[in-house]
Amino acid sequence: MTKQPAQPKRSWELAIRLFHWVLVATFAGSWITSELGTDYRDLHMQFGYVLLGLLIFRLIWGVVGGEYARFRRFPIAPKAIWHYARTLFRRDDSEPVQGHNPLGAMMVIVMLAMLAVQVTSGLFTTDDIFYDGPYVAMVSSDVVDTMSSLHHDNFDWLKWLVVLHVCAIGFYWLAKRVNLLRPMVHAPLPANSPSTMRIFLLALISAAVATTIVYIPAF
Repeated sequence: MTKQPAQPKRSWELAIRLFHWVLVATFAGSWITSELGTDYRDLHMQFGYVLLGLLIFRLIWGVVGGEYARFRRFPIAPKAIWHYARTLFRRDDSEPVQGHNPLGAMMVIVMLAMLAVQVTSGLFTTDDIFYDGPYVAMVSSDVVDTMSSLHHDNFDWLKWLVVLHVCAIGFYWLAKRVNLLRPMVHAPLPANSPSTMRIFLLALISAAVATTIVYIPAF
């Protein structure tokens, strides 16, 4: 009897799904405005602030959020990664999937880290003509030059990481018959999840804290 491919279990609360798609839209907006030129620098900067807020929210949610969104549940031990990598090209692998698989968890960590580098370097970036990041005046010209170069170089790497991410989704769909997008669109919580009201309140507080951290220094 042929084994059915394992499908990711629906373990993503609404907060994570919203974070994911708002992050996609924000990154796309940041990318587009960076290509459109100086007339869109202010909008590009606003996308950067939103992205910073999203990252702060995700860091908080990685501690207090749903069970499988918490960083402590990420299966990133070398043994787990090696074990999963050995089954990567097996379509009939029927091992149940809950939350992130080891390679997916590593992708999340790398992407969050690179996005953090991107938004942080943007705060200290200048083009020497039209745009200065909000903290350029607080550091030396050498730091500004380093951050400006890092902001541009890291973004090139980020674009390749996004391509890799999309290719991985396509690989799982075509080679393993596993739909990784569906749980990010519609994912009822597992039976052992915290109450909807508790999740909602935690998400609201986390979003408020993230927004405060991003925008209060501007006043």
